[in-house]
Amino acid sequence: MIKKIEIKKLLEEFEVNDEEELEKKLNNDYLQLPCIICKKEYLFDTLIFLDGDPYCKHCIKYRRQK
Repeated sequence: MIKKIEIKKLLEEFEVNDEEELEKKLNNDYLQLPCIICKKEYLFDTLIFLDGDPYCKHCIKYRRQK
């Protein structure tokens, strides 16, 4: 019973209708971040973080050249 209540809360908080939509939203929206320079979104694990800021592999080269 507790699990159903927790899932219902999550569905409401993320504004989705079912668990499948929730999984898709979490996988797509929360694993991507924008590069601090080009603003394109990349998967979290492909970004390089310097001083807490996310850089894509292309833009990190630009920053290091400065």
